[in-house]
Amino acid sequence: MRPSNWTQLPRREQLRQATDLFASHSGKLVISEALYLAIQLLHSAPKTARDVSDIQDMEILYETIFDQFDPSKNDLNPFPMNQSARETKPES
Repeated sequence: MRPSNWTQLPRREQLRQATDLFASHSGKLVISEALYLAIQLLHSAPKTARDVSDIQDMEILYETIFDQFDPSKNDLNPFPMNQSARETKPES
């Protein structure tokens, strides 16, 4: 959780706290959830607006390093049929 005095903290302390969060389970879960949502959003974009390479890179990260988020166990999923990013395929 972002401290109330975040903007007053020295940059070095902000980096230390961000690094600690990144290394924690909570931080990995937040990144995993963000990747999941970004993948879903990009898959729902018009074909001409999709950057398939970025989507595929995000899927690699989500499926390997940041696989902590499980959309089937969350109410957050705003996408059809509660599909996971792993189940959603871009239009051909």
